[in-house]
Amino acid sequence: MQKKKEEKGITLVILVVTIMLMTILTTTIAVNTKQHTEAKALTNLQNDLEVLKQRVNVYVASNNNELPILKEYPGSMSHIESIRNPNDNDVYYIIDLRLLSNLTLNYGKGFYDYVDGNTSIDVYVINEKSQQIYYVRGITVSGERYYRV
Repeated sequence: MQKKKEEKGITLVILVVTIMLMTILTTTIAVNTKQHTEAKALTNLQNDLEVLKQRVNVYVASNNNELPILKEYPGSMSHIESIRNPNDNDVYYIIDLRLLSNLTLNYGKGFYDYVDGNTSIDVYVINEKSQQIYYVRGITVSGERYYRV
């Protein structure tokens, strides 16, 4: 009787199971990473708005109730209609970030394009009446657009 030769190597079943496990792990990691990134983006916007509100309040108190503004925002603000502060009037101004000291923001860096004479929607604006601050470009989290938090 002849002995059967033992074959060495990976069976097809083991290979398929391994690929399935790797696919499940990769999908789980990708979903968790996306959720974490979106949550971080929303937190960054919230932090920016809180810092801006504090700095604007300090500026207003120190400058005879004047807002730290560059100029009136020339674009349409109709995209924020559903979340507008009820006290808002229809006049929004670009916040002049140069007037607010030691400011580090995650968003709104397009402000410096305005200073250079270009147009940008990557700016923060403030309503003169309600003093509500909005991020014009907004951020998208789970399919929903946020302009303020």
